[in-house]
Amino acid sequence: MPNLVRACLNVCSLVFAVLVGLAAGPARTADLWGGDGDVVALAAENGVLYVGGNFRTLAPPTGALVAIDPATGASSLALGRIAAVSAVAGGVRAAAPDGAGGWYVGGRFSIAGGVLHQNLAHVLSDGSVDPAWNPTTNQTVRAIVVIGSTVYVAGEFTQVNSTGRNRLAALDATTGALTGWNPNANGLVECMVAQADSLVVGGWFTSIGATGRNRIARIGAVTGAATAWNPNSTGPVHTMAMSGSMLYVGGSFSNVGAQNRNRAAVLDLATGLADATWNPNANSDVWAIVPDGSTIYLAGDFTAVGGSNRNYIAAVSNTFGGSTAWNPNASAPVYGLAKIGSTIYAGGNFTTMQSQPRQRLAAIDAATGFPTAWTSHATGVVWLLQTDGVSVIAGGTITGVGGVLRNSIAALDIATGIPTAWNPGGNSWVYALAPNGATVLVGGTFSSFGGQARSYLVEVDATTGALTAWNPAANSSVEVLRRDGSTLYAGGLFTSIGGQLRDRIATIDLNTKTTTAWNPGSDGNVFDILPTGNTVYAAGAFTFIGGAAHNRLAALNATTGAALPFAADVNDYATSLALDGSTLYCGGNFTTAQPGSQPRNRTAAFDATTGGLLPWAPVCSSAGVEDVVVSGGSIYLGGNYFSLNGVSTRPYLGAVDAAGATITAFDPRAGGPVKEVLAIGNKICVAGSFGFMNWQPFSNLALLDGPAAVGVGNRTPPLTAPRVYPNPMSSSAAVSFSLASPGDADIDIFDVAGRRVRTLRSGPLALGPHSLVWDGRDNAGRAVPTGIYFVRVSVAGYSETAKAVLVR
Repeated sequence: MPNLVRACLNVCSLVFAVLVGLAAGPARTADLWGGDGDVVALAAENGVLYVGGNFRTLAPPTGALVAIDPATGASSLALGRIAAVSAVAGGVRAAAPDGAGGWYVGGRFSIAGGVLHQNLAHVLSDGSVDPAWNPTTNQTVRAIVVIGSTVYVAGEFTQVNSTGRNRLAALDATTGALTGWNPNANGLVECMVAQADSLVVGGWFTSIGATGRNRIARIGAVTGAATAWNPNSTGPVHTMAMSGSMLYVGGSFSNVGAQNRNRAAVLDLATGLADATWNPNANSDVWAIVPDGSTIYLAGDFTAVGGSNRNYIAAVSNTFGGSTAWNPNASAPVYGLAKIGSTIYAGGNFTTMQSQPRQRLAAIDAATGFPTAWTSHATGVVWLLQTDGVSVIAGGTITGVGGVLRNSIAALDIATGIPTAWNPGGNSWVYALAPNGATVLVGGTFSSFGGQARSYLVEVDATTGALTAWNPAANSSVEVLRRDGSTLYAGGLFTSIGGQLRDRIATIDLNTKTTTAWNPGSDGNVFDILPTGNTVYAAGAFTFIGGAAHNRLAALNATTGAALPFAADVNDYATSLALDGSTLYCGGNFTTAQPGSQPRNRTAAFDATTGGLLPWAPVCSSAGVEDVVVSGGSIYLGGNYFSLNGVSTRPYLGAVDAAGATITAFDPRAGGPVKEVLAIGNKICVAGSFGFMNWQPFSNLALLDGPAAVGVGNRTPPLTAPRVYPNPMSSSAAVSFSLASPGDADIDIFDVAGRRVRTLRSGPLALGPHSLVWDGRDNAGRAVPTGIYFVRVSVAGYSETAKAVLVR
C-alpha cells in the first residue's frame, strides 16, 4: 500500500540489482508502459489498470537505447533492450555505427538483450545483441569510435576484459578481444573523434602515457602515443565535432589553443591553435556541438552565449560566434543534438521547448527555432543523440521513449499495456486509488487536480477524467482508500475530512458523499485498511486506535469504530494487510510480533479472529515489506528487502506458499524496490521504483504471469554465495567466494537496518576464488556491536548475500 514512508524508503534504498543468469522468470503478458517516476498505487476495473505515483510521463519499455522515427516520434526499434545499473548513474552514454546498420554501444549498464553485458554491447541492425561480442569494463564508457576492424573506447574505466587499461582501449570489432593499444590517460576521457591514422580525445586528463597533455590530445591509432598536436585546455573538454580541417570543441575551459575561449572554441587540426575570431563565449558548460555550414548549433548548461541570453540551446554564426535569432528556449540543460534535413533534434533533461511540453526529447525547426509537432517523450535523461540518416538514435538513463504526458495518474488498457486517453492530472503524489463504477476515487498529497484547487482526496469521472463536484477537503494526505459497497474507508495523515474532525481514519457514504459517524481515531498514520464483514483491520504507525492501545495493528468494529479484542502487535510500522480465510497477513518494517515477542522479519501471519501469532514466518532481510497480496495459494511480497528466506535471487519481489512460507517458483528478478502488488486474474501486476524485471527493461510498472508459468534456468551465476567463517565470529572472520569470470566487485557489510557499515573492497577482481577478512569494524575503524550483519558481494549487477553473526 503506498504511503509517505515508502517514498522516503525509496530514496534511501540501496541499488541491489539481482542479475543471476538467464532464469526464465515470469512471462510478460503485456509490456505495460512505464513511468519516469515512482508508481505506488494500482487498481483495476473493467479491463482498465489505474496507476498512481509521482511520474510525469508514461512510455513503452524500450530500454536505454532506441531508434526513433524522425517523422512521427514513435520508438521504431528498441536497440538491445539495455537496462542500466541504476537510473541515477547508469544508462547509455556512447554509440558508434558498425557499418552494417548496427551499433557499438557503451555506458554504465549490466543487461543487454537479456544477457549480462558489463558496459559494452554490439547491437545488430535488427535490434538484437551480438552474442559473440561481450567485452567488459569496470566503469562507464563515455565515447566509442570505429576505425576499420577496431573499436576504440574511452571513459572512466581502468580495466577492460580484466586487463589494465586507463580510460582508453581498443577492441577487436568481431571478437571483442583487447588489443595492445594502450595510451594510458591519467583522467577521464569524455569524447573522441577519428581521423585517418589518429584519434583526437578530450576530457579531464593531464597526460597521455608519459606525455603531458592537458585535457585534449591527438593519439596515434596504431601506436597509442600522443602526437605533437597540443591545444592545451585549461578545463575539461566534454564534446567535439569535426568540420573539414577544423575541430569544434565544447566543455568547461577558459583557454584553449592559445586563445581565451569560454567553453567553446574551434581548433585547427593541423596546428592545434584556436581560430582568432570565433568566440561564442558561453557562460556555462557546452555539452554538444553540431556544425552546419554557416551555423553552429550548441547545447549545454549555459543561459547566455554569443552575446545573447539563450537557455541551454543556441545557434551561433560560424564566423564570429555571435548568436542568431534562433532561440528554442529549453527549460533545463540539453546534452545531445542531431540534425536531419531541416530539423534539429535535442535531448537532455528539459520538460519544455518554447514553453511547449517536451519531456527530454524535442524536434526543432532549424529555421524558426520553434518545436515541431513531433513528440517523443522520454522517461529519463537523454545524454546521447545521433543519427544514421534514417532514425534518431537516443541513449541515456531512459527506460522508455515515445511516451505520453500523464501527471501522477493514468489509466492503461490491460490487454495492450498502452495508456488510454484518460488524463485527469495531479500536481503531486497519488497514493491511493479506488474505482467505483462510473468514477474513480483518488487520494494523495496533491493540492491541485484536473486543473482545479483540490487537496488530498478527489473523485474523477472514469470516462472523461473530469472532476466531480464533490470536494471532501481533507486537510492532509490520504494514503489508503478501500471501498466496501457504498462505504469508502480512508486512511492517512489527515485530521479533518468532509467537514468533520477525523484523526487519520474515516468512512464516507458514497451515496450521500458525507463523512459518517464512524470515528475510531488514530494517534499515528494509517497505511492500510481491510474491511471484512463487521470487522475492519487497520495497519500503520499508531499506538492508540479505536479507544484502546494497539501497536500498529488493530481490529475495529465496523459499526462503532471501537477496537475489538485483538492480540496482534508489531514493534515497527505495518504497511500492508491481506486476508485469506481465517489468516491475516501483514507486511511492514517490524522485526518482532506479539503475542510472545517472537522474531518476524517484516512479515507475519495472525489468527484473523484473536490476533494470535501464527508460525508462518518468511525472512525478508535488511529492509521492509511494502505490500502483501494473496493469490492462487501464494503470498506475494513486494518491498525494499534484499533477500527472501536467505535467497538473494529474490530481492524486492517474491512469493512464498501459505503452508510453510517456502519460496515458490515465481522468480521475477526485480531490479529495484516494489511498492505495490496487484493480482489481476492469474496475472501479477507490480509497481515501484525499478528499472528492469526478469532481465528486461521496465520502468516502475510490469505485468507478469503467475508462478505456474515460470521456472529457473541453468545458466551459471557470475559468483558463488559468500561463506563466512567462523560464524558466529567473535572478532574477525574470513569472507570467501568465487567469481565465474573477472569483473568489478563490491564487497560490503550491512547491519540489520540495511545500513552499510563497512566496504571490504570495491574494484576489479580476477576470476576464481577470493577470501577477504572482516575485522568486525566499520569504515571509521570502530568496533561494531554484537548483532546480526549481512555480507553482500556484487559483480556485474548480480549480488549474493550471507548472514554473519558477531558475538563479542
